Amino acid sequence: MMTPAAIRKHLVRQPFRPFRIHTSGAESFDVRHPDMCIVTPNLIYVGIPDPDQVGQALEVVDYAILHITSIEPIDERPTKPSERRRRKG
Repeated sequence: MMTPAAIRKHLVRQPFRPFRIHTSGAESFDVRHPDMCIVTPNLIYVGIPDPDQVGQALEVVDYAILHITSIEPIDERPTKPSERRRRKG
């Protein structure tokens, strides 16, 4: 189980690094900007970006922190097709 402090740690990291939140319901939410996430003692609110309006949320989802199972960084670097294939040998 994640704690509010553990989630906030990802939001205040400098420089900010986008991350993905995984839930016990097998859902995941990407946080690509710290302003798109609010943490309270019991809930987390994540803004789902509007593809037509930069910096604006299309909707907001909320999840009980009790159901946040893990957080992982999102690799923002573009990958080359050759890097995606695993080498044999």
